[in-house]
Amino acid sequence: MFILDTDHISLFQRNNPDVVSRIIKTPPDKLATTIITFEEQIRGRLDIVRKAVTRNYKDFKTIPLLEIEDWSTKSV
Repeated sequence: MFILDTDHISLFQRNNPDVVSRIIKTPPDKLATTIITFEEQIRGRLDIVRKAVTRNYKDFKTIPLLEIEDWSTKSV
């Protein structure tokens, strides 16, 4: 069993030839990762979204943003 940590997953996503070669040669049932790696990957994606929203917030200044608790009381 090979447990892929965040660094290995990131290298695989960036097409590192050594890591990609090793992962491709390994049967899928011999590969695993951890919930910690999953959480770090999700946090990374959310950070990208947060930065994009922060950069583009000016686009939303003319559009009202509803708070979550307002959704049920506003008609669409």
